[in-house]
Amino acid sequence: MTSKRISVLLAAVSAGFFVIGCPFTVVLPPEAALSGEWEGSTAEIELEVTFNSVGILTRVRGTTAGSGTVTFEVTGATTELDVDDVTITVPTDAGDVVFAATLSADQNTMTGTLSATLTFGTAPQITVPAGELTLTKVEDDDNTNDNDDNGNVNGNDNGNTNDNGNVNGNDNGNANDNGNTNDNGNVNGNDNTSPTGDATNGASLFSTNCQGCHGADAMGGFGPNIQGEDQAGIIARVRDGQGGHMMYDSLTDQDILDLEAYLASF
Repeated sequence: MTSKRISVLLAAVSAGFFVIGCPFTVVLPPEAALSGEWEGSTAEIELEVTFNSVGILTRVRGTTAGSGTVTFEVTGATTELDVDDVTITVPTDAGDVVFAATLSADQNTMTGTLSATLTFGTAPQITVPAGELTLTKVEDDDNTNDNDDNGNVNGNDNGNTNDNGNVNGNDNGNANDNGNTNDNGNVNGNDNTSPTGDATNGASLFSTNCQGCHGADAMGGFGPNIQGEDQAGIIARVRDGQGGHMMYDSLTDQDILDLEAYLASF
């Protein structure tokens, strides 16, 4: 399932059009066209922004020479799209800051003006200056976390999965003529190393794919509370469709470990 199809299903669930076991008609809000990652820059900052499946701004990442890269999760923002007129409103302590822009015909560029300086966080912080700003959509890549075109998982030069499903133990191909890893069944001689999850990447995956239904704190919304969900529980939901959950074919084993690590952090 592609990320675009996943976004469609998420929007359908959020809008209440999904009934388990029954046909349904998806009526997406026009703002869903903005879902995904966008990037832009000013003289002071390089920006990456994320909109969820229904086009709401959920995350801003800024990189400056002085502060490095800072990521901030956005709450309370609203988005309106009227034909090609985009209005994104972000509430702040000093009042609403509005980005009024025009969406290109191919829906890949937003060009507009930020009404006031927008600051996220305290120290370090992200500061986006008022004035003209252009955002360009980052092209979707259905294969994530080093998946090659054939769906095989590439780790590094030692231990890649080849086209036949055999495990390569070194740079020269298969460990032996029978396709076994080696006499001990170990890859590269390491039999005690278990993969671990990256909570930071898990947070990003959760914000993009899960937050719309399960809430920003994973305590539930349209979907149930999934704080502390383990690997088996995540697999049951996203791969087996347990409880009518949408299935995410694009999530790799490492993605699921990363989500587990993030959900365990609450």
